[in-house]
Amino acid sequence: MVRFGALPPSVEALPMATLRALHLVAPPPASDALLPNLPELDPRAVPLPSGAALSAWRKQADLRIQLALAELDAALIEGEDAGLAARIAVDTVREWVSLSLERFRTLEGAEVVRGETRQACQEAWSQRELQMIHNAGWDAGAVDRHLRLYVGTAFEASARGYASLLATRCS
Repeated sequence: MVRFGALPPSVEALPMATLRALHLVAPPPASDALLPNLPELDPRAVPLPSGAALSAWRKQADLRIQLALAELDAALIEGEDAGLAARIAVDTVREWVSLSLERFRTLEGAEVVRGETRQACQEAWSQRELQMIHNAGWDAGAVDRHLRLYVGTAFEASARGYASLLATRCS
């Protein structure tokens, strides 16, 4: 099996902080780019999703992550390239999240995140995904951590009225 972005075994055992300090891996994008500091929307004026709806969505999202990780494991056992298998897992979950967030979109939130804010957020996630895919060959938990962070961010953005930040459509 070809390991995408593999490091020598002696280096793989080093903690991530050490690898970053040695410039063997790039630091992740700033967290404020992944979920920008956006103004609070007035819950009396904006139809924010209910806690029950968000909880149900989160349960579905967690199941999607588990399915994607199981498919990733199966692909790796079959000898597929770790980077390609990671890309497929991430794309599968990201596409579902983007489509499923449509029901939580608010017009007010869409107005705030339209344009540069949304584009910067999408680019930060794309950059983080590329780094994670690069590391997937030697960091077994990279895909799991990435997907959980992405889903958690989507959950938080939706709860605040900003599902448009990661939804398929913004307007």
